[in-house]
Amino acid sequence: MTTLIISNKPVLLPSDLETTLCFENPYFTRTSNYSLEVTLPMPANYGIFGHIHRQDVKKEKVILTAKLIVDGRVLMNGSAVVIAVDDTSVTVQLMSGNAEFNILTNDDIYIDQLDLGEVSYPPFPQGADINFPFEDKVKIYGPVDSVTSVWLPVLYNDEDLYNDVVFDFGTNKFCTTDRRIRYCVQPYLLTVVRKIIEYFGYKEGENYLDQCWMRNLYVVSAVQTRKISGALPHWTVSQFFDELEKFCGIITVVDELTKTINLVDINTYYSTSEYEYIDNVLREFDTDIEDESEGKDVTTGNVGYQLPSGTDDGYWRLDRDLVGVASKTEFDNYQKLESYYNALSDANKKYALLICDERYYINYNDGNTNKLREVNLYADLIRDAGNEDVDVELKIVPAKILQYNIGLYMNYPNYLTNNKMWPLVLNVPSASFHTELGKEDKVSIQDVIEGNQELQTNRDRKDIIELAIYTGELHPVEVNYKGQLATYHYPFSFTDYKQTVPNQKDTLPKCSLSLNNLGDGSMGHRMRNIRAIHSNVPYTIQFEKKWIPKLNRIYVINNKRYVAKKIEAQMTSRELVPILKGTFYRLD
Repeated sequence: MTTLIISNKPVLLPSDLETTLCFENPYFTRTSNYSLEVTLPMPANYGIFGHIHRQDVKKEKVILTAKLIVDGRVLMNGSAVVIAVDDTSVTVQLMSGNAEFNILTNDDIYIDQLDLGEVSYPPFPQGADINFPFEDKVKIYGPVDSVTSVWLPVLYNDEDLYNDVVFDFGTNKFCTTDRRIRYCVQPYLLTVVRKIIEYFGYKEGENYLDQCWMRNLYVVSAVQTRKISGALPHWTVSQFFDELEKFCGIITVVDELTKTINLVDINTYYSTSEYEYIDNVLREFDTDIEDESEGKDVTTGNVGYQLPSGTDDGYWRLDRDLVGVASKTEFDNYQKLESYYNALSDANKKYALLICDERYYINYNDGNTNKLREVNLYADLIRDAGNEDVDVELKIVPAKILQYNIGLYMNYPNYLTNNKMWPLVLNVPSASFHTELGKEDKVSIQDVIEGNQELQTNRDRKDIIELAIYTGELHPVEVNYKGQLATYHYPFSFTDYKQTVPNQKDTLPKCSLSLNNLGDGSMGHRMRNIRAIHSNVPYTIQFEKKWIPKLNRIYVINNKRYVAKKIEAQMTSRELVPILKGTFYRLD
């Protein structure tokens, strides 16, 4: 017996109903459960669809809640999308799981236009003592478990400073500035994910991003706004999750029953899978070999960042041809590398490319002195040296990190006159995009016509997410003032754990956004250790089963192991036909 419930009302099904139900594995595609067309009679179902069949009713996309029950089993718990209407019928497509989430977040919805909430501006202290005690840092510079966003200093064009902060000379106190027009909210990446999930009425389930070092990533933004969406690029929701999956090595799995979105580590998707035995094989179809060139992903292809020009300056990503012809010498520790460099003549230093633990160094001459400089930190991950192209370009990228003199001030008036008592060099990210969000709330028509004001819709849109790492920790920095040493504690971000500042008294957590393999906490290590199932040989097998088996199981068919890409079933108004057709990849 087949029962379809739409908008909490039972549907009158036609007696000759026949349609195909498709169940796709989110491991291979972001679609999951859907039906082909289901045509329902009208006006018999007027109680559900109303006058939707009438010609004078405006036809728009209509999405209604739906539940499909066959033989007492819930096969789909999601939505019915109205795709066609005439005088005698309404045609719908049933969707659940990932497919339902995809339709709700269709390509007309952009993440920078969602209402993801606002963050209060940093408090500005009042009274005689204008400085905050540093115990109040959590309000502005808190870790991801304490705040949704941070107000860390950020540069635009390497020189325009936003989210400025006044560090008090001689104490660990600090104060924010009252120049709120120069504040740019910077949400944690984890916050963005959670806010988007919540916006569409889903709950957060398993989240690999929250279980590893990547939970400390935040969005570097120089967009003047306190709106979380204002810090984001002009991407559709679907594009955001596509880019997130590539960057993190995860799979988006939507639980249709609990309305929960799980971001699952691709390496663990099958780790606890049960076996599903297919005993009654009816037919094996001929196998067509798929085009392998279309299957390159972050686990098999060459991977690189879509770096903005300011970050991709020739030093942080060396030309591959240059690396190929350079005089390279590798070392098993940095001390040996440094000794070798120091022993070289000035004439020979400029030819050397020195490598240690997948870090690259060259001689850098600033006009006065020669010194070692690290380069190629954001090199592409090359798996196929014979391929000059990057197969997968990541749009979630590391921000450019500069060592910037924030300075120490005696008091706030000194800050207003730019009277720094003493230099204080900290890590400050430099963003590649800047705008003043919301200025177009009031538009001067004449100024727009004459080109003196630009509409937001006509501006270039941000197309990448720049990230940095911030753990919420304060780092001790020693200040030498007229021979007197004192240690103070400051927040600063980084994209690689070697980005320490002068006179820093501790080390940074061993994390890096480099695609070089720089340890367990590096993106390069992650990319090299993502394990995915690949095959360009699909097997189409028809088999007998009275129910739809779970797609995240290991299938045993004729004593061979398979994983399922897709399973199709025929449904009538009376039953689920117990003959299923699956597309499988063999594991061995």
